[in-house]
Order: sequence, then C-alpha cells, then structure tokens
Amino acid sequence: MFIKACKSIKNGKTYIHYQIAHSYRQDGKIKHKLIANLGRLSDRDVDSLVRGLRKIKQKPISVEEAQLQHKRIITFGEIAVLEHLWQQLGISGIIASCAGKSLKNVEWDIAVYLKLMIFSRLLHPGSELRLTEEFAGIYFPELSVLEYHKLLRSLSYAIRIKDEVEEALFARQKDLFHLQVDIVFYDITSTYFEADGPAIAKKGYSRDKRADRNQVLIALVVTKEGFPIGHEVLEGNRLDKSTVKAVLDALKERFAIDSCIFVGDRGMVTEENLAYVQAQGYRYIVALRRRRLYETAAVLEEDLGKYREMVDYDLDGKEKRLKYLEVREAGVRYIVCHNNERASGDLAKLERRVEKLSEQMQEISKSRRAADQLIKRVGRIYHAGRFYEYGLDKEKRFFYRFKEDTYAYEKLICGKYVLKTNEQRLSCEELIRAYKTLARIEEAFKDMKEFLEVRPIFHRTEDNVRGHIFVAVLAYLLEKALESYFLKRGKCRITARRILEHLSQVKLVVSELNGHIFGKLTENTPEVKAILKKIGLKSFQDTYYLEHKKVTIPATAAKKLAKYDICSR
Repeated sequence: MFIKACKSIKNGKTYIHYQIAHSYRQDGKIKHKLIANLGRLSDRDVDSLVRGLRKIKQKPISVEEAQLQHKRIITFGEIAVLEHLWQQLGISGIIASCAGKSLKNVEWDIAVYLKLMIFSRLLHPGSELRLTEEFAGIYFPELSVLEYHKLLRSLSYAIRIKDEVEEALFARQKDLFHLQVDIVFYDITSTYFEADGPAIAKKGYSRDKRADRNQVLIALVVTKEGFPIGHEVLEGNRLDKSTVKAVLDALKERFAIDSCIFVGDRGMVTEENLAYVQAQGYRYIVALRRRRLYETAAVLEEDLGKYREMVDYDLDGKEKRLKYLEVREAGVRYIVCHNNERASGDLAKLERRVEKLSEQMQEISKSRRAADQLIKRVGRIYHAGRFYEYGLDKEKRFFYRFKEDTYAYEKLICGKYVLKTNEQRLSCEELIRAYKTLARIEEAFKDMKEFLEVRPIFHRTEDNVRGHIFVAVLAYLLEKALESYFLKRGKCRITARRILEHLSQVKLVVSELNGHIFGKLTENTPEVKAILKKIGLKSFQDTYYLEHKKVTIPATAAKKLAKYDICSR
C-alpha cells in the first residue's frame, strides 16, 4: 500500500491530487487498486496526515527524521506585509514597464534589487554592503544569489526612470488611497556626506548642523495625507527660493495638477515666486518672515482683544487654543496667529538673551582695551547688533545704546507667525490648519533621516546618490501606505515603526532535511493577527521551501569599501 500522486491538466493548469492505492500482480502485470481518494492536499495537510498515522500506530521517529537540522531564524513577518503593499501599489510592474522603454539592455530585473533595498531600508537601514551581510537573514525568495555590483548599478539605473516611476506611482496612489490633490506641501531639507561626494555635493546652509560637510538638498512635495508626489535632489549650496519654479513646473507638466493650493515655508517667499504661482493657476499659503519685512510689521496687532480664538491640535492630537486676526489688502489675505503657550516660552528666552547681552556689554565697556578692540569683541557676540547700537563717539570713545524699539518689536512677535494667501474661499481656520499640515512634510524628512537613515551618504557618484535618496522616498511611500490602514479621522493611531515591531515577532525557523531547506513559522501574536486583518491579508501559510543563498562581492570593491568601515553603518 502506498500514497499515489496523480496529475491532471485543465485549462492549461496542472493539478495534483493524492490517492491511497494498493499494488498487486495479475497475469504477470503490476496493477493498482484505489483504496481511498484523498483529493488535493497542501504540504501542511500531508504533514498532519503523517503525524496522525504515526500517532495511531505509536510509531517512533525514523532515522531519516532524526537527521533534521535547524539552521537559523530569519526575518519574515515584516517582509510578508511589505510584499503585500508592494503588490497593491504595483511597483514591480511600474518599474518593469518604465525600464522596458529606457533600459532595454539591462540583463537583470532591477525591480527585484530595488525592492530588496527598499525593504531593507525600512527594516535594517544601512549601506548596500551591510545588506549583503544581512541578506541570508531575510526571507526574500526572489533572489538566491545576491550580486553586490548589481545593487549599486540598480541605483544608477533607477534614477534614469525616476520621473516616469513617480508619475505612474502618483496616479496609482490617487486611485488606491482616494487622494484629493487640492493642497500640496513643499519643503526642502539637506543631508550630508562623510567623504567629499560627487560634484553636486557642496557646502551650504545645513539643517543637520554640519556646515563642515558637503551636502545635497532634497526637495519633496507631498499631499495633505502625507503621501509623496515627487522629489528632486539639488546642489548643496542652492537657495530655497530658487527651487520653487522648477517644482511648480513639475506639478503642472509631470503630474498634471492644474489647480491646487501651494503651501510653502518662509524660505520660498519672494514676490517673483508668488507671482509665478499665480501665473500657473495655483493659489498659495505661505508664512512670512517675522523680522526685517515690512509686510509682517504692517499687519501685526498688539491688542489680543481684537483676535478671535480657535481650537487647534498638534501632531499628537493634543488640544491647543490659537488666536488669530485677519487683515485683507488688495486681494491678499494676511492671518496673524498667536499662541499663548509659545508666546510665554519665546518671551522667557528673549528676556534671558537680553539679560545675558547686557552683562556682556557692561563687562566689555569696563575693559581698558582700545576702543577699536572693544568694537571687535562686541561684533563677535551673537545678536549684539540686533539689540544694541554701538561704535565710537565724537571723542573716539566706545559707546553702546540699547535699542528699545527693537526690544518692543521682539516682544510683539513672541508666539506669533503671519500667513499670506490669495485663497479667498477657505475660512481663516481652514487656512491655518492647512498651513499647520506642513508639519507632515517635516515629519517625512525626520523619518527619512532618522528611521530610514538617509544620512550620512557614502556614495561617490551622482547617479548612486540620487538612487540612494530615491530608494528612501519609495520606502517612505510604503511607510505611509502601511499607516493608511490605521487612520482614524485623518490621524494615524499607530506608526509604521510600531507596526513593523509587532510584525518582527513572526520569524521563519529554517531547517534542513536530506538537502531540502524549508522554514516553519513561529506562532502569530494577537497584535499580528489584528494587523493582518486590518490590511486585508490572510494568515501566513505554515511551511515555506527555500534555497541556499549566496552573495558575491568583487574582492576589489570589498577591500576598498572596508577601508571606510561602511559595513557597520
């Protein structure tokens, strides 16, 4: 008696079903007699059947089964869920379609290598060389051999199709997540290099407080839900205000956004930029600089009794009260916002600063050094010129005078910011909330820098630098897609980081039996079951059959990169 596997073909597909049969000889020929039809069985069903029969017969474990060896435990839960999101967004298909037009001579599927780098960026951020070390510990059946040079070359190839991929992904996001692109948010950040970097890397204003390093700028546009629309990598010494026109052109030409409200921060505000926004048919909401700007000074009001009050919420959902005053002038609306809590903190800082400056100025004035030396000392004090007028009098003696008007203005702007807009339909409260949402793009930058560890950059070629940042933006897209399943009233109840931490508890225990490698899953926790249910993913199967994984790194590349200790980063 034996178990027989029978194959049948229907509509071009092969099906396997199992039977229990008895073998016997008749007229010198071997024939089979059907005892029972078991139907189509999964590997899990077969294992259960064998265990059940052994239990009935109370048969001990065979010598063959005693040779089972447990090899390692690998990452599984997070990969399976990210794969689900990847398939929903259709990213592989989009990359393949774009590559088919522009990268016809590439001999491997760059979508597979990009997917591996994007998943790794979400799970274990680090260099591509570090990824080769961790590859064996990740469930990624699409690659049995990881070739290091293909990782790097995939980055440079990806940047050639970046624009096409972003446009197709944006269209896919709009359909999948029902995005309303009536407001777009734009901001810029910087990220620095450990080495000199390519020609695009230059010294400039560093948001990372690393003015000693070369850097590049990352310009990012997102929807009000926080989904990335597109990004650009710019020279490190570029001024923020010089980037606006290119972004507006991209919104119009690449993403076919004909009407929206453009929300930007203080660095974007110039009359030329705002005129260009209007020429494109867009409206704008921007914050004005509080100092050295006539527009701001003209609309500020000291009497808080003239302000109205609204309820506002921070990113954590905590309730805050905000006062505002609207001023209209020639088709433009100015909204002066005042936060009492912030005003108290700003005023305390101002008083401490002025008190410290006063002590420093008194100490300098008592010095017996030459007057020109005293002026140099004052010039080295931060903010001295803002609050003090100083120099030499007619007798060539050093003098200083406190600027009462400047101090009064600094007290006036404590806790305040001013918005400027040409949008006439939204209420003041809606305009304020729209601008406050700009914090989401700052959150995106924070995630890319800290959670996805974009900085510092080690790549030396411009294409690889751009590809490195492109991978981080796509990883951020998956992060927002994951969080979208857990939104309630526009706010996420659980972060992607926390979701992935729960999923990390699901591991694949890899074993080997007679040369066959397979993995068995650890048990799902209640939190994991809830996450799977929320995103519409059925429970994982129990057994996975794997292959031996190999990694190839050119010796010259490994030696060269090891010198910079990139593996450990």
